[in-house]
Amino acid sequence: MIVPRFFLTQTSDTVTLEITAKYIKLNELEFFIQDERIYFYCNPYHLKLCLPGALKDEVMHSKYDSDKGILTFVMKKAIPGEHFKNLDMIIRLLTPVNEKKKIDRVLILDDADNVMWEDTYETAHKYGFAMKGLYDFHRIINEYVGIFKVDPRINDLEERKKLQSIDEKTKFNVEHYEADFAEEESLIRDIIQVDSPWSRILKISLAFVDAELDILKDLPNKNYNLSPEQRVYCYTSLIDILFAYCYDARATCFEGNCESGWTITEIAASLGWLTGFDSPKSAIISGFRRSLIYPLFRNYNLSLKVFEDLKIILNLGEVCIMKCLLQIYNIFIRGGDCCRYILNDIFIKDYIIYVGKWDSNEWNNIVKEVMDMKIEKKDLQLSLDEIETQFLQRVLQENVDSDDEIDEEAGAAALPEDIKKTFREKLNALEKNLVEECQLKLTEGLSNLSLDINNDTQNEGDYKPDIVNLEKNNHS
Repeated sequence: MIVPRFFLTQTSDTVTLEITAKYIKLNELEFFIQDERIYFYCNPYHLKLCLPGALKDEVMHSKYDSDKGILTFVMKKAIPGEHFKNLDMIIRLLTPVNEKKKIDRVLILDDADNVMWEDTYETAHKYGFAMKGLYDFHRIINEYVGIFKVDPRINDLEERKKLQSIDEKTKFNVEHYEADFAEEESLIRDIIQVDSPWSRILKISLAFVDAELDILKDLPNKNYNLSPEQRVYCYTSLIDILFAYCYDARATCFEGNCESGWTITEIAASLGWLTGFDSPKSAIISGFRRSLIYPLFRNYNLSLKVFEDLKIILNLGEVCIMKCLLQIYNIFIRGGDCCRYILNDIFIKDYIIYVGKWDSNEWNNIVKEVMDMKIEKKDLQLSLDEIETQFLQRVLQENVDSDDEIDEEAGAAALPEDIKKTFREKLNALEKNLVEECQLKLTEGLSNLSLDINNDTQNEGDYKPDIVNLEKNNHS
């Protein structure tokens, strides 16, 4: 049976249900209401809904537009004036299904029937949505080796974090970062200045389009039973994934391209490294670092702008987040030869379902923390200030040397005056920051030294009575 595309709206006294069901025989149609439940059947379509409020058991008005294939049913609320919450979150309205727990043993045998791997509910490794695991990873790891950097059966969560850190240190390219730092005054500046589509959206105007409804209607209305630790992993990894999505969107001027799937997977460590975060800030810092190590454009101010885009999305609420996740879902579907669609099964589908029905109060606390967050270069531990300072000093000095040359070809390489002025201003600001940081470290060092001296003095005073007693004993 096919779940048809459907859409619900309401007034103070009525609820209107629109169902897209083309090429049906109306004489086979069955439709009835039982309190808050609605049942619809017309071969090959079948729909069961559970609304957040009760309806009267008769349809006030119905019609069928044969050209568009749309059935419309207008129903009366049992309590006039009652507001039905979250009618746009259609996943909540579908008949719920309980999450299946994996209790059967899964044994992987070699050619000699020796047990190579045993996967049970109790022994499942942490990875995927909310670190729940429970996905038969042994069935997919060999086929998707290009997607995942680690095997969660071999590397536990802490080992994955260490391996990820080593990879980032190895891959960070100073020359590439310097080149994009210099390019900031032209190409990257234009990318930063592009208005995001989210900045022009009003929260109340957000709605799912038909293509998004077609995906949502086919997702199961699962009930999740997440522990507090799993919810932290869930929220922080979602922030990580959305940051990566925002980077790709802005880097492609919000049009996307054939490399979008690769970019999102590389920046979001949750996806490629199957890692997790213990706080929203650690997830944001990871996104910043990786956006300066792996993708095409590696610029700190660009990453700051991406962070602003992320804050706008989070502020727009669940519908906007789900729409972004649906776009990621489609990007991974289009991954083609790279098989990134497996990430939809392990992460994205569950996120779309969960966001549509989670505890918004708990999530709002996370959003507030992100909104108040500020990321500085020193948080990334990539020595960006030192790299930028050395680069500007070198470029300005080379420009001075080239101006002193009589050779016309050397003089032709001189920087334009506006660029030189900008570079000098940046260098002065960086040198000032470095001096302030050195002074702060010196002050903290002197303060710690003073505390150590005071502690030593107090300790010496504690032993004085014993020394006096010893002297008395010697005299006696």
